[in-house]
Amino acid sequence: MVYIDEDNVTQQAFDNVTFKSKELIIVGENIWRYGAPILMAIGTFGNVCSVIVLSRKRMRKITMNLFLLALAIVDISMLWTGLLRKWIDVLLDVDFRILSGTSCKFHIFIQYTLRYLSSWIVMMVSIERFIAVFFPLRVKLVCKRLTFLIALSTVVVALVGLNLHFFWTFDLVEKDGTLKCETKADYVSYRRLWSWVNAMFASVIPSFVMFISSSLIIGKLVLRRCNTTTVTNGASKLASTISILILCNLFLLLILPSVIYQIRRPMVYPPPRVFSDYMLMGVIFNFLHYMNNVTNFFIYCVASKRFRRELVSIFKA
Repeated sequence: MVYIDEDNVTQQAFDNVTFKSKELIIVGENIWRYGAPILMAIGTFGNVCSVIVLSRKRMRKITMNLFLLALAIVDISMLWTGLLRKWIDVLLDVDFRILSGTSCKFHIFIQYTLRYLSSWIVMMVSIERFIAVFFPLRVKLVCKRLTFLIALSTVVVALVGLNLHFFWTFDLVEKDGTLKCETKADYVSYRRLWSWVNAMFASVIPSFVMFISSSLIIGKLVLRRCNTTTVTNGASKLASTISILILCNLFLLLILPSVIYQIRRPMVYPPPRVFSDYMLMGVIFNFLHYMNNVTNFFIYCVASKRFRRELVSIFKA
């Protein structure tokens, strides 16, 4: 039994589909061939700029920016370990995940850990904004540099521990004469359970926390709308809060389709007439997921005057 995605399609499965279905599969390959380098170029530029800006002394004084700095580093890592692999695989027919059993296990471990970490950092940012909006007098006491280090370290250790199972549940498996990096035969039944665990940690838990905190923040801001003085005096904080709200909601929009697809996708190859549909959906949803690693820089530029000012000063220097 295998899950249907663009990483485990065998040549036999490809040969069994209709001509029209093959065209859809080729469309999916072209999305990676032409879309991946564009995302990588834009995402690398934007995230490198974010790292430079958020690393500046004045920006590092704000705890929220430390989380965003960590997020930018994770986003770069996601693009250069995950998206780069997709592009090289389609372009050169070389998948460095299947070079050896070690590369298979290590790469999939890194990919899942980074994906979870990205989600949880955004969740922690939404919690920080919730505290800043609802408990403004306590935010400097609660959200300190030490708090950031403890929170991030705890999450990293927990996620690494959660994903260690890849080193004994995954390996190179031969299917129809083709090597694939996937679950060992002894753990195939375990993968259905893992799909739900993956969904919980990659999306459901962070999304639930982000949805609740964002809804409460929006409600609080609406109640404050009539207070012109408060809005004026807190313009900088309001801009930061709005940028985080945009970031959280865009995150939910881009990541949820791929997580839902992973849960709902079949465990056996579907009939040829729908095979390519599953394939193309998987490619599109996965591509949207990578777009999440590209957009944050533009959110900061649009919503944060302080970020724009620091960015301009860097280019003027």
